[in-house]
Amino acid sequence: MKPGFIIYNLLLHIGTGLGFPVILYKLSTTAKYQISLKERLGLLPQHIRSDWEPGDWVWLHAVSVGEVIAAVPIVREVKKTWPQLKVLLSTVTVTGYRTAQEKIPWADQFIFFPFDYPWSVKRVIDFVQPRLFLAMETELWPNFFHYLAQKGVPSAIINGRLSPKSYKGYRRVRFFMRHVLSQIDLFGMQTDADAYRIQQLGAPPERVMVLGNVKFDRATSLTAISKEELHTLRQSLSLNGQEQVIIAGSTHRGEEEIIVEVYGQLRLHYPSLVLIIAPRHIERAEEIEELIKRKGLRSIRRTKLLAEGSAPQKDQKPIIILDTLGELASLYALGTLVFVGGSLVPTGGQNLLEPAVHKKPVFFGPSVFNFEEIGRILIESGGGIQIQDGQGLANKMLELLQQPQKIEELGEKAQQVVFANQGAVSRYLELIKELLNKNNP
Repeated sequence: MKPGFIIYNLLLHIGTGLGFPVILYKLSTTAKYQISLKERLGLLPQHIRSDWEPGDWVWLHAVSVGEVIAAVPIVREVKKTWPQLKVLLSTVTVTGYRTAQEKIPWADQFIFFPFDYPWSVKRVIDFVQPRLFLAMETELWPNFFHYLAQKGVPSAIINGRLSPKSYKGYRRVRFFMRHVLSQIDLFGMQTDADAYRIQQLGAPPERVMVLGNVKFDRATSLTAISKEELHTLRQSLSLNGQEQVIIAGSTHRGEEEIIVEVYGQLRLHYPSLVLIIAPRHIERAEEIEELIKRKGLRSIRRTKLLAEGSAPQKDQKPIIILDTLGELASLYALGTLVFVGGSLVPTGGQNLLEPAVHKKPVFFGPSVFNFEEIGRILIESGGGIQIQDGQGLANKMLELLQQPQKIEELGEKAQQVVFANQGAVSRYLELIKELLNKNNP
């Protein structure tokens, strides 16, 4: 083993030892860590071991919800093109795991991805015996890829991206990353900028290709919502279809207060305006309720609406807090204007395409490094509106609310961005085909 790997593993185990009290505390207080710990240590549960069928397994790793959603068309097309292959889908987060089971039922098995200790990755890889490993976006685990290469298992990054922030971090250990990246057979990157960054870190240029972003392909499936479904969704939110609706999707801590203040300003001009807040982490619903209450406003959770059938009919509708999973993408269809969160705080943004495909002008803040190229294309088309702060958001939203025709025009432009950038899934299938042929038993 090269010196870089020896140092990495030494630091990995020292870090684990130093962080053990924190790990122990989280295990004792947080259910999601208890659920996944054994599997992440390489101890697969009995039901997986007993149900396991040997065969040609393609292992696809999608770290969390966003990557899982992006993986949907990839897994679907792999199963359609090579029905004899079995697909194992791994995630890191509990929400990602549950989303995978719900959104990709045609995958053959689901597991939590092992921690990158040599012994845990060896245990799981030896059990799975994959024919091919695919990592969505950019999951670069040194020991995992090292052992795959030792076993002769081809691997690839698909829908790969490398944000400026991640690139800056990896550059500090570029001497080591060069060895890690040499273990990976192919890099299918989203953009020229992503391809450049991965090569600068040491990926062999002949293995790097720009194949586009599968999220453009995935987004079009979200348009398939009928008028009847839209009507039912609207009724379940106690909306009559005449209201103007602001949707703040995938918000992070620090953004809800800004959004509520913006809403307060807009209501001075449009008293019947409705606000729906969909936090990125639904467990924050109570915290957001308290924030809204402190602002002197009323709120109601989506789960309560579902349980009770409708909201109390008063002059001003309460702010709706979406505390359910899997509804936001469809809910965007009800919006008049949409703000996508994670962008007014330095977290890199969230999925900008979900509202765009429903013909909604997409508002977002300055921090969209996770969706850098998509944000740029939306801005250039006119369908994306980047603002720098809450006041800028309020001013621009007010301007558009006064011009309904302009809202429609910008929404059309946003949707056209999605349609004009499709085709990545078929290109990634060609990459997968190449690697399967390389390891043809």
